[in-house]
Amino acid sequence: MACWLTQKLKIAEWGAIQFRVDMLRHALDAPLHVAMLVRRGADGEPDEVFVLVPDGSFMSKFPGFAEIDETFIPTGLDLIVGPGIEFEKRFPEIAAKMRRTTK
Repeated sequence: MACWLTQKLKIAEWGAIQFRVDMLRHALDAPLHVAMLVRRGADGEPDEVFVLVPDGSFMSKFPGFAEIDETFIPTGLDLIVGPGIEFEKRFPEIAAKMRRTTK
């Protein structure tokens, strides 16, 4: 069962997490089971980073992160690592919380 993890980090710190999530995505060959979203913090405040992993056994790969129920994930999210449209189809409740940009 999919597991959501979260931690507050400054942008300079979450680059390493982004790399780890991307590598895990490729290693598992499971693009729909691994993703990373970020909710930007206010000026000078850390960002909220959310990582999706296939199940709780992957928590050890993200020390300092805590498990969070999907229903507590806030709005205003940006998808940083993930399969885009496929992610939105699989997790419509989370996709509804993502920021939309207009062109």
